[in-house]
Amino acid sequence: MLCFFFFKQKTAYEMLRSLVGSEMCIRDRCFSFAYSEENIQLVLDWLNGNVESLKNFELTISNKWRIAQAVARSKTISYDQKKALIQRIHDLDQSDQGSYYVRQFTTIFATDAEREAIWQSFFDKDTKESVRMFEYTMLGFNDESNIERNQKYFRAYFDNISKTFNERSKEFAKAFFEYLFPQSDNVDELLVEVRKLIQSTPEDQTWLVKLLREKEDLLVRKTKVFDLVRR
Repeated sequence: MLCFFFFKQKTAYEMLRSLVGSEMCIRDRCFSFAYSEENIQLVLDWLNGNVESLKNFELTISNKWRIAQAVARSKTISYDQKKALIQRIHDLDQSDQGSYYVRQFTTIFATDAEREAIWQSFFDKDTKESVRMFEYTMLGFNDESNIERNQKYFRAYFDNISKTFNERSKEFAKAFFEYLFPQSDNVDELLVEVRKLIQSTPEDQTWLVKLLREKEDLLVRKTKVFDLVRR
């Protein structure tokens, strides 16, 4: 919330210039709020060493990946620039975590045909991929930049929840449930689908029912918030 306050009350440039000493502890949270093109360009300039007042504040590899996530959301930065940035950071980070991030970004930028193949891979019971790698694939697949392209998978998601919990490991099924849950402003529609699943899920699938109940509660609270805003 602190970082959100700064971005709302100051320009992004003023906010970053004001970070000194122990206040740099909020640095790690700031990149999540770099949504406007101005703020995305600012954190990219920081990464590139083009903000003189911030040159003494070293970015961690995790910070750099967070900046890449912000850049991936940009509508003005070209695909080639995004790809070059991801490769540049990956060259600095050859760890497993670096590979996970690369998979996430590769999935974000996938073509429609590639996305269809990725979707089908979520149901391959013989896959050798780790659940961790699938988590980042799912994060990329369901990235907010792909909301419109994901509409075609809305029905398929709800149709395959029970099957996934029946056929896959608990760890994978939970990742599927959480990371691929449709992003939509139509909370009422999501609530209807979740409640249908609650009614149709066998009682012995207690863990799935628990997750569905938690999701139902979250959606009900969102509905109440939206109702307050509309008043």
